[in-house]
Amino acid sequence: MSNKETWLLFDAGNTRLKWAHVRADGIEETSAIAWPALAVPHGRDALPSVSPDQHVVLAQVLAPDRAAALQLILAQRYGEFCELHTEAAFAGLRSGYRHPQRLGVDRWLAMLAAWNPGDALLLANVGTALTLDAVDSQGQHLGGTILGGLDAMQRGLLQAAPGLQRWLASDDGERSLWADDSAMAIRSAPAFAAAGIIELAARRLQRQLGVPVRCVIAGGDASAVQARLDIDSELRRDLVLEGMWKRVRLA
Repeated sequence: MSNKETWLLFDAGNTRLKWAHVRADGIEETSAIAWPALAVPHGRDALPSVSPDQHVVLAQVLAPDRAAALQLILAQRYGEFCELHTEAAFAGLRSGYRHPQRLGVDRWLAMLAAWNPGDALLLANVGTALTLDAVDSQGQHLGGTILGGLDAMQRGLLQAAPGLQRWLASDDGERSLWADDSAMAIRSAPAFAAAGIIELAARRLQRQLGVPVRCVIAGGDASAVQARLDIDSELRRDLVLEGMWKRVRLA
């Protein structure tokens, strides 16, 4: 990447489309739009404009119909763009999946951004889904876990036990593990559950590798989960965009 090159990076997740302008010295401002807002008339006017020499890059984990719609929008607005995909290996990081293409590109790029050579890593991405990925100090991805994110946990409970819905009329009080109100008990549990599996994974990974483990938390609900952790962790809000920048910078 030359000092004059600029990039517009799009991270298309299940809930929203995020983007960032990037120069040679790093990511500048970031923005986002929820999918329903993009679908309304003139919604795509919210997308940024680009200069003639700016490169547009996409990473997406969407269902095929939504992916095709977004690709069409980007092609109509920007002309050419390139799309990043999961690789078997890059920059010292090696996928642990038997079929690397089945690993979501968001997880791959987040690991690429978070892992440092010589460090063992536990990466937790807390968004629509909660994903955990482990990487050893040599850059070998050991695999991962996928479960519902905070909203999905609560929705799943209410679908299985709809009678609990009546307790959610109130939303008073601080979220606590030992809630004194049913509404708070329901709303508090997902973040504590996420924190619990992250701490369990960190302990097991450290025991397995026999070295200290760096824990990195990313995603839209990362702050809520980090606040409930009893282990040290780093908060990285735009980790997929960071990984996209690293990938294009080192290309």
